[in-house]
Amino acid sequence: MTDRGVRIRTPLLLLLLCAAALPSGAQTPVPPEPWSDVLSVEIWSIADRIIHGDTPVEERLLREAQFTISGMIYGFDFVYTPEYRARGVERSFELSPVTGIPWGDPRLVIREIHDDRTTLYGLIDYTLSAADHSRVRSWQQIDVERATGTGSAPLRAGLDGKIRAIEEALHSAVRSHLQGLYQNRPREVTGTVVLREAPRIRTVSGTYEARVRIFIHVTEVRKYRIF
Repeated sequence: MTDRGVRIRTPLLLLLLCAAALPSGAQTPVPPEPWSDVLSVEIWSIADRIIHGDTPVEERLLREAQFTISGMIYGFDFVYTPEYRARGVERSFELSPVTGIPWGDPRLVIREIHDDRTTLYGLIDYTLSAADHSRVRSWQQIDVERATGTGSAPLRAGLDGKIRAIEEALHSAVRSHLQGLYQNRPREVTGTVVLREAPRIRTVSGTYEARVRIFIHVTEVRKYRIF
């Protein structure tokens, strides 16, 4: 145990990390390698009690890693309704985790923490099971569409805001991918998205700005009846 109460361990096989230092406020994606038994992400958190209250930094880092890595392994199901003003239909986007890493999973650990002025960085490792490994490999190898998107949320919302920014970025990626894809605007589209890597997150004018790169698989397209 360290003086922060964080369990540190050396994984069986570490991912190669970029050695170049990033400016404060940048979040580093560390994509899983096909041969690796460990998936690693670097998460940052602003050291500000006004934003985070009394929530320990270790919990903040692990909670975000739990969400992010679950999205990289299992992904999210979505239901998307495009806006159609002529029919009085508003755009909506519903996102739900396929499944997730349970809180307290011993395979999710903080390898190290360091600080850079007002920002704390944590390198988080998650040891993949055989089933997890197969999921990651299948999304990397099968022929699925790819997309990117950007979203934002208020900085003052803390960790909830960070996650909301990622969800908005997923919405943006799905929307931009589907726009113009169908000759007639669909009534509803359902499918699954998986994070190709950890989102890039930075602070911009009092907001979290998240950029995601995803795999997207459309499972059903519901059409309107004749207008």
